[in-house]
Amino acid sequence: MATLDNSSLNNSTKPEIPPGLPLPVQFIFLFLFGLVVLLAVCGNSIVIWIVLAHRRMRTPTNYFLVNLAYADVLNAIFNISFNGYYMVAQVPWPFGNLMCKLVQAVSHVSIAANVLTYVAISLDRYFAIIHPLRTKLTHKQTIMILCGIWILSLLVSSPAIRSFSYVKHACKIDDIKSHEKFPQQLYFVLVSVYKSIPDWSGTPYVYLISYFFAMSNSMYNPFLYCCMNNRFRNGFRSVFRFCPCISWSPEFSSQTHASCRSFSDPTALNVVYSSQRKRRTTSSTNTPQTTMSELSMNFARHHRQNL
Repeated sequence: MATLDNSSLNNSTKPEIPPGLPLPVQFIFLFLFGLVVLLAVCGNSIVIWIVLAHRRMRTPTNYFLVNLAYADVLNAIFNISFNGYYMVAQVPWPFGNLMCKLVQAVSHVSIAANVLTYVAISLDRYFAIIHPLRTKLTHKQTIMILCGIWILSLLVSSPAIRSFSYVKHACKIDDIKSHEKFPQQLYFVLVSVYKSIPDWSGTPYVYLISYFFAMSNSMYNPFLYCCMNNRFRNGFRSVFRFCPCISWSPEFSSQTHASCRSFSDPTALNVVYSSQRKRRTTSSTNTPQTTMSELSMNFARHHRQNL
C-alpha cells in the first residue's frame, strides 16, 4: 500500500461531490434529508409498535416487516443523517474517526439486511400462494430466519467493514481511493466520449438527487402499510387519535380483536358452526310448510276469481 504524507492527507479531505453548492441549495437538501430521517424513524417505529404491542399482529409476515423497519431506522439514523450532511455541507468529516467507522459499518449492514428481508418476504409470499396447503412458518422458524438475515448481512458487509480497520485515515483518503479507481472503470470511458462532463455544473445536483431518491426508500413502507392494510391503518389512527383531523373508533378495534379471538378459539368456532347449522335446519324444515301455504292461498284466490 502506498504511503501518504501529511500534505496529501490534508488535501484529501474534500467531499466526493465537487464544491460550490449555493447556500440556499444546501438548506433545501438538508431539509429534504432531515424530512426523510424524521418520517423514516417515526413511521417505522410506529410499525414496530403496532406489531409488537398487539398480539393479533404477531404473524411471520409482520415479523419480517418489523425487521425491515429496524433496518430502515438504522439506515435513516446512521446513513442518511451523517452521510447526507457530509455530502451537502462539503466539509471534512466532522464526527471523528470512530463515528466514521461506525456509520459506514451500520450503513452497509442495514442496507444488506433491508435487501435480504425483501427476499425473505418474497419467498414467504411465493410459498403461501403456490403451496397454500404447506405448513406455515412457526414463531421459532421466523426468529431463526431473521437471525440468519442479520448474520448474512454482516458476512456480506464484512469486506467493507474490515477495510476501515486497515487504514488509519480511512475517512480522509476515501476520496483519494475513489478518484483512483472510479475513473479507471467508468469515468474515463465517459469523459473520452463526452469531454464536457467534468465541467458540467449540474453534476453535484444529479449526485445529491440520486442519493436522495435512493435513501428515501426508508420512509415509504409505513405509508404503504397504512394505505393497504386496515389493521395498520387503525394502528396509525390510534397513535394520532389526538389530532382533530384523525377519526379513530375504539369500538372497531375491540370488535376486530374480539372477532380474531373468537375465530382462534375452537369453542367459539363450534358455537358458530352449531348456530349456523341450526338456522339451516330450521329454514329447511319451514320451507315445505311455507310453500304449501302459498300454494293453498293461490288456489283459493284463483277459485274465487272463476266463481
